[in-house]
Amino acid sequence: MTVPNSASKIGKHAFHDCRNLKSVTLPDILTILPECSFWECHSLESINIPKSVTHFGELAFCECHKLKHMTIPESVVCIAERAFSESGIERIDCFSPSFEVDNYALYTKGKQILIGLFNQSVTHFNIPQSVIEIGDSAFSSCVNLKSINIPSSITKIGDYAFYDCREFTSIKIPNSVTTIGTYAFYGCEKLISICIPKSIRYIGEDAFWGCDNLISIIISQGDIVRIKQMLPSDLHEKIIEQ
Repeated sequence: MTVPNSASKIGKHAFHDCRNLKSVTLPDILTILPECSFWECHSLESINIPKSVTHFGELAFCECHKLKHMTIPESVVCIAERAFSESGIERIDCFSPSFEVDNYALYTKGKQILIGLFNQSVTHFNIPQSVIEIGDSAFSSCVNLKSINIPSSITKIGDYAFYDCREFTSIKIPNSVTTIGTYAFYGCEKLISICIPKSIRYIGEDAFWGCDNLISIIISQGDIVRIKQMLPSDLHEKIIEQ
């Protein structure tokens, strides 16, 4: 499929669910890859990203299972959440001064915000000490991820950060995190135990919804009243003070 050079824009959901689409050539004047533009293009294997592109929209290449390689041109200044989620991407060549890639993960320059893990085969991951924020949907649907090391530099865990990470059994949140976003651990069905530190000031709505095997929420002594105010009542019986 070749998009004509006269096309300066493609619409949202332009190629959504084109499941037999294997190859796309985009025009050199394109600046935005809108949200969901190639979502669920399960057979897509190759696509050129023009050097004019500045924005990757939300879910732009989500579920492109056969897409193995992605190039981020120098012109790119914005990459929305889940742009490459649940894809087959194994390598990203990043030329943008706004972002960098390391160990199958995409970061803002300087590795302060972790935008997302793009390789779905990763089972264990260590977040670098430079990171202060786990971005929205950063590990969303990383269904093979079994363990993660969250360093004491982290202050925020974004919305949907670990959504549908089905293989987690336990996770320790360091005493630097102040915010756990909405649906942050939604659907972590094997999660048995989680430690919530004294530093927490906000837990978003349904942060632990669907954690059906959760047995214990471990908190610091004397913190039970405050933590209960942030959690739904059905989780109160799982709280353990240590």
